[in-house]
Amino acid sequence: MRFANLTDVGREREHNEDNLLSTFFSFGHGSRRIGFGLHVVADGMGGAAAGEVASSITVETIIRNVFENLLRTHMDSNQGYLNLGKVVRAALEEANQMVWKLARENTQYLGMGATCTTILTCQGRAFIGQVGDSRAYMLRGGELRQITRDHSFVGEMVRDGRLTEEQARVHPRKNIITRAIGSRYAVQVDVFFEELRPGDMLLACSDGLSGMVTDPEMRTLLSQGIGKRRELSRLCEDLVQKANSAGGTDNITVTLVWVDQEDIPARPLDQIAFSPDSVLTWDEASRLDLEDWSFIRVEA
Repeated sequence: MRFANLTDVGREREHNEDNLLSTFFSFGHGSRRIGFGLHVVADGMGGAAAGEVASSITVETIIRNVFENLLRTHMDSNQGYLNLGKVVRAALEEANQMVWKLARENTQYLGMGATCTTILTCQGRAFIGQVGDSRAYMLRGGELRQITRDHSFVGEMVRDGRLTEEQARVHPRKNIITRAIGSRYAVQVDVFFEELRPGDMLLACSDGLSGMVTDPEMRTLLSQGIGKRRELSRLCEDLVQKANSAGGTDNITVTLVWVDQEDIPARPLDQIAFSPDSVLTWDEASRLDLEDWSFIRVEA
C-alpha cells in the first residue's frame, strides 16, 4: 500500500489547526507478521492555539490507543479474528476523553474540539472511524463515493431531504458541527467497513478541501491524475491547489492511500487462525513496555 498526504494553512487563516498522521506498521513473531496502515486527519476548532492542541491530542491519542489495543485486546476470543472496528471506535472514544478532560482543566482551552476521520487498513480491508465533518472517500473505477457521513447541521438536513448538496455548500449554517471530539463527555463514533480491491484509492480530508472542491471536481482531478500516472504526492498538491484557487477559506488537509495487488491477501483476515507464534499473546503483550515501541516496525 502506498500513501501520501499534505496539509496547508489555506488563504485566509493565520495558522494551521489541522493535524494528520499516516504510517504502516506490523507486529508478530518470527517470520509471520500482520501489517496495518493507520491514517488520521483531525481538524481542530476552538480559536487561538486551542484548535491545534485539540487536533494534536486527537492524533497522538489515536495512534497510542490503536497500538495498545492491537497488542492487548487484538483478538476476539469468541470469533478468533481481529475486531478492528472496535479498535477504531475505542481510539476515537479515548481521544474524545483526553480532549474533553484537558478543556475542563484549562480555561484557555474551554470549547476546543476536533473533527476526525481515521482509517485503519489490514489484510485488504479498511475500517473507518468518523466524528464531525471531515470525510473519507473511495475512488474505484473512476467513480468517487463518500464513505463517511457528515455530522453537521447541513449534513443532517441533506440526509433528511430538506437541502440539496448544492444548497448545503452555501448555507449560512454549514459550519455548525453536531458531533466533535472533546465537545462532550462521550461521543458517538460512526464506523464504516470497506473491502478493498487493487486499484482502489482512499481519500481522507478536512472540510477545507471538501468545502472548497466539489465531489465531481475531486473525481475528475484524481481520475485524470491516475491516467497520467501522477505520483500520489503530486495529486495531494493538486487537490490543495484546487482548494486554494477556490478561495482557501480554511486549513486544507488531504491523505491519499493507493491499494496494490499485493495488499489483497489470498485468505481473508477472519479465516486466519491466530496462534501464539503468529501474534503476541495477552501475557506477552501485558509485559511489554508500551513507552518503548521498538517492537513495532514502522514503515514510512
